Formats: sequence, structure tokens, C-alpha cells
Amino acid sequence: MKRATLSDDDTSAFVDDGLGKTEGWQRHLVRGVAIAMSLFQLVTVDYRFMTQHGKYIVHVAFVMVLLLLSRGIWWKQHGKRAGSKLDLALAVVVTGISVYAFVNFYSVFASAGAEQPTYLLVMSAVMLVLALALSVRVVGWAMAIVVIVAILYARFSDYAPGFLQQRGISWDRLLERLFLTSEGFYGSITGVSATFVFMFVLFGAFLIESGATGYYSRLAMAFFGALRGGAAKVAIASSALFAMISGSAIANAASTGQFTIPMMRKAGYRREFSAGVESVSSMGGEVTPPVMAGSVFIMVALTGIGYSDIALAAVLVSIALYATMFLSVDVEAKRRKLVGMPREELPRRRESFGDGWYYFVPLVLLLVLVLSDYPPERAALFGVLSVPISVALTKNRMSVRSMLRALEKGAYMGAAIGSMVILASVVTAVINYTGIGLIFANNLLDLAGDSLTLLLILSFLACVLLGLGLPATTCYVIGAVMVAPAMIQMGSSVLAAHLFVLYGAMFSQISPPVATTVVVTSEIAGAGLWRSCWEAIRLAISKIVLPFMLVYHPALTLYGDFTFDEVALAVARSGIVVIAAVFALQGFGNETRLEWVNRILIGAGAVALMGPGDDIRDLAGLILVAVPTVIEVVASRRQARTRRLSPATAATTTTEGS
Repeated sequence: MKRATLSDDDTSAFVDDGLGKTEGWQRHLVRGVAIAMSLFQLVTVDYRFMTQHGKYIVHVAFVMVLLLLSRGIWWKQHGKRAGSKLDLALAVVVTGISVYAFVNFYSVFASAGAEQPTYLLVMSAVMLVLALALSVRVVGWAMAIVVIVAILYARFSDYAPGFLQQRGISWDRLLERLFLTSEGFYGSITGVSATFVFMFVLFGAFLIESGATGYYSRLAMAFFGALRGGAAKVAIASSALFAMISGSAIANAASTGQFTIPMMRKAGYRREFSAGVESVSSMGGEVTPPVMAGSVFIMVALTGIGYSDIALAAVLVSIALYATMFLSVDVEAKRRKLVGMPREELPRRRESFGDGWYYFVPLVLLLVLVLSDYPPERAALFGVLSVPISVALTKNRMSVRSMLRALEKGAYMGAAIGSMVILASVVTAVINYTGIGLIFANNLLDLAGDSLTLLLILSFLACVLLGLGLPATTCYVIGAVMVAPAMIQMGSSVLAAHLFVLYGAMFSQISPPVATTVVVTSEIAGAGLWRSCWEAIRLAISKIVLPFMLVYHPALTLYGDFTFDEVALAVARSGIVVIAAVFALQGFGNETRLEWVNRILIGAGAVALMGPGDDIRDLAGLILVAVPTVIEVVASRRQARTRRLSPATAATTTTEGS
């Protein structure tokens, strides 16, 4: 099997220092712009000192100027910058266009629909081309191709076949729609990046710079290292803790994977399994509050549902993901007879917790504020300020230099995510303008007929296909306007439909042939990409099961008028289903002849319990899950007893023989 290959650019947008190969005065310029961007975002929380769209315009300007100066339009080989003067010139052009937009936004917006001057259309075209070029520098060609296809479709849709055929939109109208309106570059989705996303990313940058990630890794080692298969459980716990502050699967995989994957390999886990564990653990970062890769804030903008309600539903899914992963690696460790790490080689639990308990203060503060319906952007501001305060009286207190580095790192991460969100806003504007989203949703409904199950399967596949090569946030935005409406029309709750789309979009990160997160981990593990993807898919079974159950059993979202009994029943059902799904895919680690038969029966029971409540089907599902599970548990205990007795039996036999 051919090993995966990973170029520097594949992950640099998320894990490097953002400075590329800049040198000398230009390096200082980039740092200055990055710090200025973060300070601007801190000062203008709640739109202080400027209007809403004014903040969006300045944010877009910072994103594009910072990326132009730090990454440029292109690079020459052998590490030499190409066109540095061109990049500087383009940064000046973007600044000039943004100043014009800032001053004239509302006057141009008021004249929407009237014929606009040529220079305005030229500015729109320049911003569009630069945004596309910079997205290629950040995440590759896939996203730029999607935007180009969407724009070409809008222009030439009158030549499209079948149901896709519509009246095409002129270049003038299209460019006008994307610039200085409430859609396109400065639309509400871009506003999500300018407000919530950046602030939460900056919060994560401050925690990382304060040393929290090292503490979380030591804590995971102390609490989980001695358990059976402890190396993999340490990897899961480390990634879960890092996920809470990064919100980026690739950043998570590239950072924690550097020490967790070699640790799992040393403990005896297979290369592909080790890569899969780290991939799925890292993917969980994009649904683990509080950051959630920015997707949750876009969901707030699109659905009107509060952040606290969405985060609460995501917490349940995150717990299920990491719990089922613990079960999966435990089964693998049992099958391969792996033991925990020696206790004497691990840090003490009490000392480990006491060495950095204050790192939990900013997280707890942030979660309490946002779950109390405090404005998310302001909550993130207090979270950022709480980090240096929390560590101020400890040996890990942050110096002025470290706080400046945190401002830099936050800007680089925020600019990388912002470039994706800006183009997602452009795609959304084109989809809404052409009406293709409604057309696609209606065709999904026609294909599914009256079957909600078939609609969900088609929708999940559509989200996975849309996500091939695209960041999860962008894929979610596209799916939210093209797939979610069909599910809502079929009877799904709004929150369940959007969470379904989000989890389907995320699944593309571990699905071949692109599988961006698995590419990172398989390279570290020296494993084959396709086999690593298969292991990741098996480990992420809860991410397949739970989206369907959120639609069938909306009480799982914890949003709406549901009684305690309804929520408890839905949670219990989902717990049984995901555990059964793990045993069906991973087995029990026993060496019995009937294990495969029992696994098939348990899988059938899990499928029966996934669907809407039905007494007969639920009873059949419980029997199919319970009986084989009891058989395997009894077999497991019998084998354990035999292994314990075998040394004594051998010793007795030796004594009698002598």
C-alpha cells in the first residue's frame, strides 16, 4: 500500500507561525499587521466605534492583507519569494478598495439594483480574484474550484441541462451582487468570521501560548496511561482537551499526533489503527465546544438558534464520540493483549492536576458565560482576558512578549479561517441568487419520495461528496442552503437538520480519496492512506449513527418542548445504539467461533433501534443487541478465568511430574 504524502502547504495554514518565508523588515511588517488585526477585533467587540458592515469590511481587509504579506500569491521553488513587490502592491490595492467600501458602503447599498459605475465592478472583480488566489494558498484548489463553478453556473445557467437550466445572470449584476451589498464579501456569514469565530480562535491562541496544551497532555497521561491500551486512551484524551481550544482537526492532528502516534506504535498498536485513532480524535475538535471550528456561529446566523442551545446539543455528541472511541481502543487492546503503561513511568494524578488546575479557569468561565446566553463575542473577550489573569500568579505567567505572540497566532489562524468563510459567503450569495439551493432540495425530495430514511441517506452522501477537499465549515454552509431545507420540509427539526449536515460535512475529513486529516496522521504513522481511512471510519461510527438519530429522535438535541422522560429515553436509546455499533464493527476481542455471527446480530439490532420509536421493532432490536452481548460477555469472562488459572495449572502439572 502506498504511503500518503503530505506537503508543507497542506497544513501550514493551521500549524505554522504564519510568517512563511518572509525576512527582515517584511517579517516585522507581517507581525505588526497580525497584532493590529487582533487588537482591532478586541477593541470592536459588540461593534464599538463602527457600524456592523464597517467592521466586516475592515475584517476582510485585514484577512486579505495579512495573507498577501505572509503567504503571497505564489512562491518560487527553493524557498525564494516570488513577487514580494507584487504582494505589497496588491495589499495596497486591497487597502484602497476597503477604504472606499468603508466610506461608501451604505450609499452604494441604497442604490442596489441601479446601474453601477464600471470602477465599482472592477473593484468587485479584483477582490474576487484575490480571494480565490489566497484560498488556493491556504487550503488548495478544491474550494476555489467550487466557487468558480458556482459563478460560471450563475452566468451560464441558461445553457445547463434539465432541471439546472435557468436564466443566466449578467457579469455586471453578478459582480454588483457580490460587492457592497448585504451578501457576498460583506454578508452575514463573513460577519460570523469577523465577530464570533475570530474571538474564539484568539481565545484558543492565548491558551496555547500560555502552555495549556502541555498541561492537558500530562494530565491525560496521568489519568489514562495505566489503563489497558493506555497509549491510545492518552491520545484520545489529549486530543479531546486540545480540541476544546483549537477547533481545527488538522491543527489537532499535526500537533498532538507528533507524540501520540509514536506512543501508540511503541505500545503495540498497528500503524493504520494509530493513524485512525488520532484522526477521529482530532476531528472531534470541530464539534467540541467552545470553538467548534466556527461552524456553530455560522449555524447561529443561518438558523437564528442561540449559541448555547447548539453547543449543548454538540456536547452530547462529543461525549458520545470520545466514549465510543475509548470503547473501541479498549477492544483493540484486548484483542492484541496490550497492557497499560507502567505506573512508575507516569506522572502522579494529584500532582499533575495541581500543577496546572488554573488552565481550566478560562474554559469553565467561557462555557458558563455562553451557556448562560451571554453574548458569545463578549464571552470570548472575557475568556481571552482571563487567560493571562489566571496564570498571573504562577510560574507560567505570560510575559508581554508571549501575549504578543498569542495575538499573532490568533491573527494567522483567524485569517486562514476567514479566507474560507469569505468564499463560503460568496458561494452562499450565488446559491441564493440563482435559486439552485431550492431546486436541489426539491429534487432530493423527489428522489426520496415519502421515505425520510432514504432522504437522510441521500443527504448524508451529498454532504460527504460536497465535503471532498473542502473545509468542514465551507461544506456545512453549502449543505445548509442546499440539503437542510429538504430535510426540514420532510419534518426534521431545524437544529437536527443543520447538525446532520455539519456531521456529514465533517465526515469527508476521514473519507478517501481526500481525507485531509488522515493524510496528516498516516504520514506521521508511516501508514497507508486507504487502510488508515477505513480504521478511522470504523472508529467514527458514532458520527454516522448519531446524525440520523438526531433527526429521528429530536429530543437528543435538548432543544424544544421535551419532557425529562423523553430526553432520558432518547439518550438511553442513543447510548445503546452507539455501543452496539462499536461492538458490531470492532468485535469484543474474544476468540470465539460465533463472534462474527454475534456481531452481525448486534449490528442488525442497532439499525432497528436507530429509527423512529416502534414497540415491536424496538423490542426486536433490544433482543438482537442483548442476547449476543450477554453471550460474548460470558465468553470473555470465561477466557479471562482460563488465562488466570493457566499458570497455576501449569505449576501443578510441573510439581506432579517431578
